Amino acid sequence: MKHLIAFSAALLFCFALTTRPAEAVIAYDQNVTPEVIFGSGNANGGFTTDTVGVVELGLRAKQRFPAANVFNSDGAGGYTFDAGESSPGSGRALWNYEWSINTDTATGSQKLADLTYRLDIDSDPAVGSASFTSFDPMDGSNHTDGFFDHAFGLNSTGNGAGVVASDVASYNTALTTYNVAQNSWATVWAGLDTTAAGEYEIVLSAFDGATVVASTSIVVTAVPEPSAFLFGGLVCSVLGANYYRKNKQAKA
Repeated sequence: MKHLIAFSAALLFCFALTTRPAEAVIAYDQNVTPEVIFGSGNANGGFTTDTVGVVELGLRAKQRFPAANVFNSDGAGGYTFDAGESSPGSGRALWNYEWSINTDTATGSQKLADLTYRLDIDSDPAVGSASFTSFDPMDGSNHTDGFFDHAFGLNSTGNGAGVVASDVASYNTALTTYNVAQNSWATVWAGLDTTAAGEYEIVLSAFDGATVVASTSIVVTAVPEPSAFLFGGLVCSVLGANYYRKNKQAKA
């Protein structure tokens, strides 16, 4: 599901460290409530979740090319995939990140519009450093069309049965009607390049005013494809052979 996110200085938030609520429960390789409701053929599981009271946030990374329900989770919030592009010049990584928001897993009475949200996406591949782009994934004004194609639902919504808004009016209605929203995104849709080998952190947070209600994060490690290692080894072998031959000739 492609999204062209319109960013401007006014729409970007400065990334700030926040104190996690004391009652937060971070869990790994979890199913989200009620199901994975976007698209079709998308399995539940593999999510890193934060559940605080009735609010549940989930994040995971998933292999996108070739498409498969492969999460490569390390069981501690880390996910590993090959580095590189889906096609030359596309700038699209071989993996997607998928997120889930449920504002009331108990009764569904607290709706999506009752809270605000922030996604922080790191595009710096260097280990131990980060360059975050931040925005509210539920604020339709952050999209060029004025609304996103999220899958909306209730606690009774089944797999792949989410409702997708068709215009700004139906999107705004969905925010006040439903308590579940999910989507599967590529970082390039936010104008970010995460195709290089390295580590990328993604954080999803929910707020009640200025108070952090829940927050979950994952780290995606992109590793060089095996062919890159083989090519590097071949280059080293050729250089080594040339050095040996020249050195042998010099001694002759």
